Amino acid sequence: MKGMSAPGWYPDPHNDGQKRFWDGSQWTTQVEETQPEPGEQPAKIEAAPSEALLPPPAKQNNALLWGVVVLVLALMLGGGWWLSVNNGSTSSAQATAGFPVGGGRHHKPSQAASQVPSPTGPDVEGIRVGSLISGTADCPRTATDAIGEIGEDGRITSPGGLSIPAVDGFQPEPAAAMHLGFMHQANSAVKTFSDINWAASIAVGTLDPAEGFTEVVPAARRVVSCMLGNPELYPEGAPTAEITGVEYRPDAQAAWLGVWIPLSGSHKVQADYFSVTTIKRGDVIHVLLVTTPDRSDNVDNNYDDLWAAVEKTELH
Repeated sequence: MKGMSAPGWYPDPHNDGQKRFWDGSQWTTQVEETQPEPGEQPAKIEAAPSEALLPPPAKQNNALLWGVVVLVLALMLGGGWWLSVNNGSTSSAQATAGFPVGGGRHHKPSQAASQVPSPTGPDVEGIRVGSLISGTADCPRTATDAIGEIGEDGRITSPGGLSIPAVDGFQPEPAAAMHLGFMHQANSAVKTFSDINWAASIAVGTLDPAEGFTEVVPAARRVVSCMLGNPELYPEGAPTAEITGVEYRPDAQAAWLGVWIPLSGSHKVQADYFSVTTIKRGDVIHVLLVTTPDRSDNVDNNYDDLWAAVEKTELH
């Protein structure tokens, strides 16, 4: 029976001056005198019926007790380790929440188009809203591994691991990324506006630190400069971009830059908008580049689905 003591001599529950033998299931009539202290008189021993006596208290199983303590400590320590591991590195998608992506929306300048932009707001690694970025032709043209595909998971994914959900109206197009000679492991999709010979685009890929892309904020700015200075993209000359949004998150090693590029000509496009997110993992910088035209006729200027997808950027 659970809790009963092993056979042996125990203090007699009815006589403090003697011990009685417990056979493992009941008290017996065997008793022995407890040795008195010097000067004390021995107590009188009287046998009591065994059925009238209660069993001795069960001995504590110290091994079991220590086992429970160890188990509790293990669960506490193990639980702490699990929380630490999962808080630090859940799935790679966990990092998504920490990526700056411009709030998933199109940012226009706060000033009227006729006004000269002036830097405002806090300085972020040398960049402020309202600052201007010029194009440069001094950019790497080494990337030759561009692809254009949508995975079975419905995402546009770079071989480097950065991905964004596919967006209705955007078709896989490797040629779009081929214009981005600075972006390696690129995967891209475009939405073409045939009536104006212009397109919106999505591209994910990596930037090579050996080519000068070593920190996320300068890398985002350089991506913009390389885009502006590419004659394949802007054959009429390199335009100037105005920074309309900037964010830097040192804890996530990530940055976001939004720029507005006023255009002139007969394209029915009054401006382009770039959204650039850069994320550093190890020595490599992953990049998400989104470009959208702002049509002067306001046709197809709604990019809500695109910006909703941008907010679901993941890095695996």
